[in-house]
Amino acid sequence: MNVTKRAVCKTAAALVLASGSSKPLRLLAQTTAVTGLRDAAAQRGIRYGSSSDAHFIDTPAEYRLLFTQQCALYAPVIWAPSVNAKPGEFNFTSCQPDLDFATSHQLTLTGAHLYWFLHSPGWFDEIPNTLGTERAIARYAQKVSARYAGSAYSWNVVNEAIKPEDGNLYGLRK
Repeated sequence: MNVTKRAVCKTAAALVLASGSSKPLRLLAQTTAVTGLRDAAAQRGIRYGSSSDAHFIDTPAEYRLLFTQQCALYAPVIWAPSVNAKPGEFNFTSCQPDLDFATSHQLTLTGAHLYWFLHSPGWFDEIPNTLGTERAIARYAQKVSARYAGSAYSWNVVNEAIKPEDGNLYGLRK
């Protein structure tokens, strides 16, 4: 079985949220004796951060507190299917509350995934040729990066591009 950091974090968060109690989060948020992830990373010249699969407004206060205590970076979820649901149309309203939360808590923004094969709009699959798909991806990346120019510290341009078992040059995903 291939266990990833993402899977472990999601499982832990699901268990805490499913318990119906925010007590574990409250205890973690109140712990000050242990060096936090943000501080431990900063001591090594690294900026530590995370994304959040849940919108901050929908999470317990303890989660938001813990997130802001442990992270210096926030990778907002700006998925193409919600931002660019139709060709030529862009709507950024769904991610704005999370960006506002991060900014108000002095979290540096790092752009999450300008392209990720798991989260591309359905209409991308209807484009009849590779060149058209490449152009649609480029338009999306240009639009999103231009919108957050000057606000984003860095970008994850392509997520999970490597898949050696596909047999492509350099192990790139098909």
